Amino acid sequence: MCYEFNLVIIIAHVGEARAIFNLNEFTEIKNSPFLAFRKHKIIIIISGEGRLRAAGAVSFGKTLCEYKIIFWLNIGCVGHRDFPIGTVVQAGKIHDQELNRSWFPSTPFKKNIPVVEINTCTLPEENYPKNVFYDMEASGFIELAQLNSIPEQLAVVKIVTDNGVKPIRHLKVNEIEMSIKQKKNQIE
Repeated sequence: MCYEFNLVIIIAHVGEARAIFNLNEFTEIKNSPFLAFRKHKIIIIISGEGRLRAAGAVSFGKTLCEYKIIFWLNIGCVGHRDFPIGTVVQAGKIHDQELNRSWFPSTPFKKNIPVVEINTCTLPEENYPKNVFYDMEASGFIELAQLNSIPEQLAVVKIVTDNGVKPIRHLKVNEIEMSIKQKKNQIE
């Protein structure tokens, strides 16, 4: 039996999306509250920074899907005090620091991709006080994507773009995009 489904990918910045996907192969969705692209059953939505924008992008994504079954993927950047820049990780736990809530998405990807805890912050974390990964979108994504979904339909994949040696305040946009582009094959 074959079920029809949509794959919705939420990414904070268009540069991150371009580093992974050839957006020229997608059709831009016009007159929408977010920059969004579609290719057959795949929808890419550029949310902008922060958990509220990610949550809004998920809500918008639900309106674009013609199938009941939706697979959700959040791709983006994380920081960690020790992990090398360019490391690809998948979230086994997402914790929202402001709300003090946690979620546990599935970890469907290759076993060689580390399963980690991601803490979502309101502002970029520059000190990395705990031995966890820090981002700004994962909790907003997961909180809404989990509604009417099972854990196996949800995944969060991130690339380490900053760490204790090179904090986020010292990064340039093109360095972030290059870190992602170098890991394109591992993400796909």
